[in-house]
Amino acid sequence: MEYNDQPGIAFKSGSIAPNGGDTSPFTDAEFSLGSELGIERMLQAYDLTVNYDFNQMLSLHADAYYKDVEVSEGFDADGSALRIQDAYFDNDATLKGASMRLVYDSGDKLAAFVGASITQDDSILPYYVMVDPFVRGTFDAVKAQLEATSNIPLNQNIATDASLEEIEALRAMLVSQLFNEDGSPISNPALPPIMIQGPFIFEAELDIASYVAEVSYFVTDDINITAGVRYIDETRYTRNTYTTADGAFTFDAERDFDDTLPRFAVSYDVNNNWNVYANYARGRRSPVVDANAGGVNVTKPEIVDSYDLGIKYQSANFLFSGAIFTYEYSDYQQSFTDAETLQSITVTVGDSTMSGIEGMATYNYSETLTLTASLGFLDAEFADNTADGSEFQYGGNKFRLAPEVSGAININKVFNMDSFDIDVNWLTSFQSEVFFESSNYPGLSQDTYSLTDVSVKLLQDNSKFAYEFYVNNLFDKEFLIDAGNTGGGLGIPTFVRGMPRIAGVRVYYEF
Repeated sequence: MEYNDQPGIAFKSGSIAPNGGDTSPFTDAEFSLGSELGIERMLQAYDLTVNYDFNQMLSLHADAYYKDVEVSEGFDADGSALRIQDAYFDNDATLKGASMRLVYDSGDKLAAFVGASITQDDSILPYYVMVDPFVRGTFDAVKAQLEATSNIPLNQNIATDASLEEIEALRAMLVSQLFNEDGSPISNPALPPIMIQGPFIFEAELDIASYVAEVSYFVTDDINITAGVRYIDETRYTRNTYTTADGAFTFDAERDFDDTLPRFAVSYDVNNNWNVYANYARGRRSPVVDANAGGVNVTKPEIVDSYDLGIKYQSANFLFSGAIFTYEYSDYQQSFTDAETLQSITVTVGDSTMSGIEGMATYNYSETLTLTASLGFLDAEFADNTADGSEFQYGGNKFRLAPEVSGAININKVFNMDSFDIDVNWLTSFQSEVFFESSNYPGLSQDTYSLTDVSVKLLQDNSKFAYEFYVNNLFDKEFLIDAGNTGGGLGIPTFVRGMPRIAGVRVYYEF
């Protein structure tokens, strides 16, 4: 059983400054929900695992689980003191399932297994939106007028060629209409300060049965071939209930799907130091089943064929691994907002590809000094057309959260002093620019940055205690971990800062 009571996610408006503050993501915010902000979570989990060895070559592994998760969250969707849109939801979910796997290992050339699993997930999520009707009404009216006259969409999900300067100027004009000349928010005493919309209730039921088999065989002492297959049979049910001034309206749909996913791998030990390998596997993201007033929208399943070719080297004091990989997506699922209807639409995109190369090396200079470095390059872009051949407005854009370059450098040194060991660790990681939205909307990205973490750990011979002093983000780098969010869909994106410099002390005890 686990209980969490957390302060929630710090969405900070990049357009509306707090009283006496500014719009920087790295300074104080002012939220209209106040103490109602936060995430409360209760988890109950029950697990049972059984392992039985029939003999030295044949064994059975079985497990079952049941989880009950209740999550409540209040968050300031516009990231400001104005109540343009705040939200609250309660999510109650139960997850249960079981699996069984029969494993054979000859201890020589052949190893194999067959297995089956079932999963049943049920979830209900009532969602409420809280607005100041006068502020929100003014916001929507002014935004629509500005977008129509400028031909610049403020919604982050609509691709645009407008510059960031043009967009920010338009946002400034929008925000200026929400305040009086003295800086106070606009208001209308004839209207209530808070109007609650909803509940909007989203329910989902998922039933999956999966069957898997895999065989691994050493053709020679140095060459191993693996082949496997998984069959999936699933049923998805969704029900959406929308409560409006005219009453509650419910739409539901159920669909059945199945698929077969193969896997192949070859591994070759060139000698005692070198190994090369090649892998192929097919993955799948389940179709989306969405029922609303416009009917039932069912996307195709998203299929990804992954290929990777790699090499590994190991000697007494040096380790290296490197790989070239390609992910080929078919019917890639992507949501965007239609520029005319402003409705969120999920489409399947044509064949998009993500390719890259990565490597990592570790050098043990001595028993007390280890150096490790990693480097990766990634090329990930959306296809120009959707699966039906129509032009895709995100065509040529970079995948979200996909840096072209990333890597890390780690230095670990142990100093021996009498009966003490002082373990010093230095880690610097870096990545190039990433976009937080698939639209690659201007201003919603994080430029290249690096982070450094250091720690010093003190250990004494024959002592069960150890002590560590650490500093994360040593140079107090300001960086974003998210941008856009719900506020970006409204036209005023919010930002979530990364963790600033934090120092602390840890005490370890070995039982």
